[in-house]
Amino acid sequence: IWSLDGRTLDVWAMDEDGNAYRPVELRLVDVASGFVLGSRLCKSENAVDTVALIVGCVRQWGKPKEIYTDNSRAFASFIVAGGATFKFRGKQDRKPEWEPPGVCKVLGINIRFAKPENGRAKLVERSFRETSRRIDQVPEFAGAHAGSRIDRKPTGKVVPVAFELVEEVAAREFAYHNARRRRGGFAKGRSFEAVYLDSMAGQIKLVASDRELYEASLIYKPVSVNHEGRFKVNGWTYGQPDTMVALLRFYDVARGKAREPIMVGIDPNDHSVPAVAYDRLGNPIAKDIKPVIAGPYMSLDGKRDHDRNTKSANDLVKRAGEFGQKASAA
Repeated sequence: IWSLDGRTLDVWAMDEDGNAYRPVELRLVDVASGFVLGSRLCKSENAVDTVALIVGCVRQWGKPKEIYTDNSRAFASFIVAGGATFKFRGKQDRKPEWEPPGVCKVLGINIRFAKPENGRAKLVERSFRETSRRIDQVPEFAGAHAGSRIDRKPTGKVVPVAFELVEEVAAREFAYHNARRRRGGFAKGRSFEAVYLDSMAGQIKLVASDRELYEASLIYKPVSVNHEGRFKVNGWTYGQPDTMVALLRFYDVARGKAREPIMVGIDPNDHSVPAVAYDRLGNPIAKDIKPVIAGPYMSLDGKRDHDRNTKSANDLVKRAGEFGQKASAA
């Protein structure tokens, strides 16, 4: 069983635009040994980086039977937990079999959510406590320390560090944590890594194939096939001639409308990569479905940034209009 969670670091880093922000660390820990299986630093706790962390750890260590996590928006999203039999977050009358499959569903890993407001139940929380001070207060971060309050803003005295330096320090401290010998208990002087490797020595490693890992890294959503045997996702049109016949089975030519939706998987980081398609029962329809018309965004993050910036611009225009009306009335 693996434990998954995220933590906001108490240090200011600098993004590509020169703005200060506090990186978030996503971490997977083996419950039995406390061994840190993998960690990923990102700008915020999000589903895409969570998928990348899970896929990377499965590639290196094999598949666990279960991942135990909290109920954050990122971890309970369709991309991570789509198809889960139970989630505290969201509607309780949902139909998991109709949801886009998340990375855990594709890999055959059960995902279980901690009871709300029960953070102590997650072993990864203890792992964070053991490493947070070593990471946040190293000499390399002098002048960039943020304190523990999440809502604190950077002051003029803050000197943000490069994100690459945060990654370098974090990797060094994780290696130290895993290699550190432990006293007492079942460890008996062994390190976290040694305890984990010893516990796995007599077990069968559940290895995921390259194709399985690739399809687990995709994001899935239901779409309709058009009269050309093509479909659209995030502004991109997919469907070359050799996949049209398979896709046209889901378009009713006589009635001039799509039949039941199909489940399509696309690469969240590069929409130019070929897609895959399945029917509602999970049977493959076609693989390597190439894009034929490019969309305005190369990735899911690009689309989200555009939507976020558009909303901010609209809010500014709205507030400017309200201010103008008040000024006129005065």
